[in-house]
Amino acid sequence: SETASVSSKTVSAQHIYGDNGAFIVTVTVADDDGATSAKSFTATIGNAAPSLAALAAQNATEGSSVSLQGANFTDPGFLDTHSAIIDWGDGTREAGTVSSKTVVGQHAYGDNGAYAVTVTITDDDGGAVSRQFTATINNVPPHLAGLADRTVEEGAAVSLQGAAFTDPGFADTHVATVDWGDGTTATAAISSMVVQAQHAYGDDGEYTVTVTVTDDDGGASTRTFKTTV
Repeated sequence: SETASVSSKTVSAQHIYGDNGAFIVTVTVADDDGATSAKSFTATIGNAAPSLAALAAQNATEGSSVSLQGANFTDPGFLDTHSAIIDWGDGTREAGTVSSKTVVGQHAYGDNGAYAVTVTITDDDGGAVSRQFTATINNVPPHLAGLADRTVEEGAAVSLQGAAFTDPGFADTHVATVDWGDGTTATAAISSMVVQAQHAYGDDGEYTVTVTVTDDDGGASTRTFKTTV
């Protein structure tokens, strides 16, 4: 309760409600001899949805995190509580962290592309607001480890050793080829991010073997080693 002002037999007061609801307001007037009179009325306060600031487009690379920037919101219902949902546009939908009227969240994309990210803030009375921005993710080529030189006998099979690769685009698919340096080029198998292949040379000599791994977006990594037969 609070003291109101009285002027010309009129009571004047104002109050801002921090939450919606139906509130019973009681006005009591007392004279200087202690006599009082009271009347009540109902103040019905409707909910107001929060307001979320516009969100700027972002650019990143596969595997690196995209963090929300400038995801600040306001709400005239200063007693409301809030929750946030972030739809990252790649099938991932998760709760965001709400702190000091700011939504916090981050996400790493496994493939390149342009993703529509939607951030939705909802107050405890169901009032909601959404904003969207585009996260443009650029492809990163795979990285093939260095390969050691080999020495074998004629007719013996040469197997790739240590032909492992990495790719921050964890949703990418890959193909591999091996140029054995004797005019033979073949598609190689890939298992658990390792290129697997073998080849037998029909004549002695020194051959430069070239191994290439290519992702589904055209990013490639190439390594060479020498095989002495």
